[in-house]
Amino acid sequence: MHSALLPYPEVANISQNSAYGGALAPTEPFYDSYSENDLRKADFGYMTKKYNALDGTGEINTDVPYIYKFFDVSAANNAGKSGMGYPIIRYADILLLMAEAKTISDGGTTTDTDAINAYWQVRQRAIPASAEESKPSSLTFETAYKERIWELCFETQTWFDMLRTRKALDTTSGKVIDLIGLQTPGHSSPFEEKDLLFPYPLREKRLNPNLVRK
Repeated sequence: MHSALLPYPEVANISQNSAYGGALAPTEPFYDSYSENDLRKADFGYMTKKYNALDGTGEINTDVPYIYKFFDVSAANNAGKSGMGYPIIRYADILLLMAEAKTISDGGTTTDTDAINAYWQVRQRAIPASAEESKPSSLTFETAYKERIWELCFETQTWFDMLRTRKALDTTSGKVIDLIGLQTPGHSSPFEEKDLLFPYPLREKRLNPNLVRK
């Protein structure tokens, strides 16, 4: 998947892979949804607008953000081929799932110390030296959910979180809103209930031609 994460080929001297790139990239509104002090937004963090040239001539500015979370220098030198592992589940995932679950079980907001500490471990790691915020005394579902989106982006988690909660981060308003009715960049129409369903498996449709999606 490394080649899909690289910038488009016209951004030269970043990878030996000259034919493909740019298939997976954050939108500018999502990039802007992070706090300015968030290390995940900083260049060479989870995303970047800069790359080091392969020939050692210095930094290359891409002007738009690309995913840097799984960047593999050896693959960049090898036409996009990479043997680097891909995370299935991380400790941050467990912490944020615990925090979110507690906010839901407590009615949308919790003052539970363990839940707040779990959330804060992830948040403080992302903004370690920030004076703009301190550990909260309570935690809402929206706060925990947004942190989950920012932390686990590009790890094939967010879509399933959206299905599970029927909620999404609206990067225009910065708020968590209902998924149904949300108009996202790159889609011609808002989400409908039918968009949240997987299609019938091809094998089952061949066995039973009466399986027709209405």
